[in-house]
Amino acid sequence: MKKRAICGYCKKEFTFNEWPSNKGKVGKYCSKKCRIEGHYRHMAKLLRKPRVIKECPQCGKRYKSPKWQNRKYCSRRCSAASRHGKCTVTKACPICGTEFTRARSFKQIYCSKPCQTKGLRPYWNSLGQKAKKHP
Repeated sequence: MKKRAICGYCKKEFTFNEWPSNKGKVGKYCSKKCRIEGHYRHMAKLLRKPRVIKECPQCGKRYKSPKWQNRKYCSRRCSAASRHGKCTVTKACPICGTEFTRARSFKQIYCSKPCQTKGLRPYWNSLGQKAKKHP
């Protein structure tokens, strides 16, 4: 079924076919070029809307953000850094007592390889003794 409409960008009259499957998806713009330009015009209007000054909780920098945009951080770098900080845990090494940080998902117990060797030596020795007892 042919319908008539006025282009949302260039304001020219045009005709288009409307089918039940594409209802609401066509009929706003006369061409692909006008659709793209209309989208850019719409985004420019959104960006001109009032901006609010916010403070980044990660770096403390003040930045402007559109009121409609719910941004918490000034950049993707600060957003990633904040997530990284939430995923770390500070632990004390059971051998030397040194504090170290590790990812929460890792099961690291010792601060370094030498401390790990000292900590696991009794376990390894017990494995060796069991191997000797049971041929």
